[in-house]
Amino acid sequence: MQGDNMTNTASLAAAPEQDALPATLGTPGIRVDVDADHIALLTIDLPGQSANTMSVAFKEELRRVVERLEQHEGLRGVVITSSKKTFFAGGDLRILIAVQPSQAQSFFDGLEWFKQTLRRLERLPIPVAVAINGAALGGGWEICLCAHARFCLADDSIPLGLPEATLGLLPGAGGVNRMVRLLGLQRALPLLMDGRSFSPSKALAMGLLHGTAPDMPAVIVQARQWVRDHPRPVVPWDQPGFDIPGLRHELAAVLRSAALQVLAHDQGRYPARQAILAAAVEGACLDIDSALRVETRYLTSLATQPVAKNMIQTQFFDANDIRAGKGRPSDAPRTELHRIGLDVRTPGAVALVLAHTAKRLHTVLRAGSAAQLEACRCEIDAALRQAVAQRRMTQERADAASALVSSHIAAQGDDGMTEDLLITVADAPLRAEGARGAVVLAAHASAAEALAHGVPALRFIPDLDGGLVEVVHGPNTPMNTVALAYDYAQRIGKTPVRVRDAGEGYVARLGRAAAEEAGWLRQQGVGDALIENAALQTHLAQGPLALAARFGVVLPDAHAAVSPLPDVREIQDRVLFAIALAAARCLEDGVIASVRDANIGSILGMGFPRWTGGALQYIQQYGIARFVQRADALAGQLGDRFTPCALLRGLAERQASTIEVAV
Repeated sequence: MQGDNMTNTASLAAAPEQDALPATLGTPGIRVDVDADHIALLTIDLPGQSANTMSVAFKEELRRVVERLEQHEGLRGVVITSSKKTFFAGGDLRILIAVQPSQAQSFFDGLEWFKQTLRRLERLPIPVAVAINGAALGGGWEICLCAHARFCLADDSIPLGLPEATLGLLPGAGGVNRMVRLLGLQRALPLLMDGRSFSPSKALAMGLLHGTAPDMPAVIVQARQWVRDHPRPVVPWDQPGFDIPGLRHELAAVLRSAALQVLAHDQGRYPARQAILAAAVEGACLDIDSALRVETRYLTSLATQPVAKNMIQTQFFDANDIRAGKGRPSDAPRTELHRIGLDVRTPGAVALVLAHTAKRLHTVLRAGSAAQLEACRCEIDAALRQAVAQRRMTQERADAASALVSSHIAAQGDDGMTEDLLITVADAPLRAEGARGAVVLAAHASAAEALAHGVPALRFIPDLDGGLVEVVHGPNTPMNTVALAYDYAQRIGKTPVRVRDAGEGYVARLGRAAAEEAGWLRQQGVGDALIENAALQTHLAQGPLALAARFGVVLPDAHAAVSPLPDVREIQDRVLFAIALAAARCLEDGVIASVRDANIGSILGMGFPRWTGGALQYIQQYGIARFVQRADALAGQLGDRFTPCALLRGLAERQASTIEVAV
């Protein structure tokens, strides 16, 4: 598909004349304006919301608008856009997470009802185009796919796509079938099964967009022009004789290899990927309306299963709560950070500088001598040159990053600061008050000295891509400094969790529990390969032996096999239970601040399987009473390390379904 040529500046600035319309054509959340060319502009602006979402109210309003468009004579076309910062944020996950198996039929019927609305939209006898002004993910992108043409702001920071697989779901409003029909099976499946988002420029190259423009007036102009030029369009899958691109050649290959690859990779842990593959293949062999119904059946099945609920709770709701700062001390004011002081002796100082510059933060390097400053500056320059050589950064960006770094030599007894925050080592003077009331944070493996002075510590979790930071504090740590540490971690793009432990911390305790269980398995004569592979089949990011190396756990030598050897399922249970029990003990002892932080920390910090929703969510999904019963059985067989803590036992006795504790 080719994008239309943009019109000149004068035409972009010209405001279309408005026709008088019945007040009933629009709705409270969908404004409808018709220009002199009889092209209706539908602006989605759901009241009382920062983003448009696929709520029950929106579905009903869209149905009413589509019905009125069908009946409104004289319209030449429709352009759909949004007045929010994003185009459309997707489905209402609070509805999805609440669906129970007993509600499967009503959920199915409701989704089919809405999909009929989208079919009516794409089958209007007039052209429909969308003008995308911001993120269009999930249900938002599915609305776009129903249009005859799609135009977008030329801004590659805008994410487009269908991320449902990352939450244990599939795109159920037509996304699977329409993407397959536009791209073919082999091009569509990776985007669908991995939940990959893509930029407008990539979407344009794939043929998913018809054009882009540098500003929204120009995008609207493009969309209107396309509507004028295509008075009777039909979506490809409704055209006589339509064939999915490359289907005859791709279908056999997909059936032969993709299904086996999914089973081998996922081990049945991620049913959404299997469902997406099945819906795509089955739907490709059917007419569009039958295919859409098959897609609905698969989504209904996923929505009633625990894996989707686990992933939605932790990776959407809990993650969003942390991003919104719900884990930080609520009474402490937020700090706008601009200048960060950094002791050059801080471990990972160069990496922190690069993290600062990526977020446009100014770094003031602090040292006791010019030689220390020069050495650190040379390392920073070398890192920037390497980034340019590896094409991870342009020279212009590298020069801008370098300009954000300055230096300061601290004289003897100089503890004054002009920065908003100082990152230093634990043996530095820990009471520094600057003109802006800045405090000192300690970034060091040992946080004991910092906490003894009432100063929070930051523990950056290495080795995984989660970007987790433990904000470590104690009973004497002022909450305003804890909040400052939390704000800093978020400002540099990390995910903070609050930990009350001057020792090894939360993540290390979980990793140690898994590693020590590997040691016990070794003593029973279980081979290293079986231990590691059995654990990895659960989708732990790292096996217990790798975790032992990461957290410095010395494992005992392997012993001769003891009959009978534990099978794969028992090995998996023992490793996951060891980690989950350690997480519960941390919550009971106040090491981790909340269930939310415990789940997020277990996934991002030590790689607990994402399908579980985190270590404590795994216990809840298993059933607390059932989990305690299984743990007791393991304890009787293997030792007290599997004995449930008092917190879990009390919850089990009360037949509680969720772990809720005030720490």
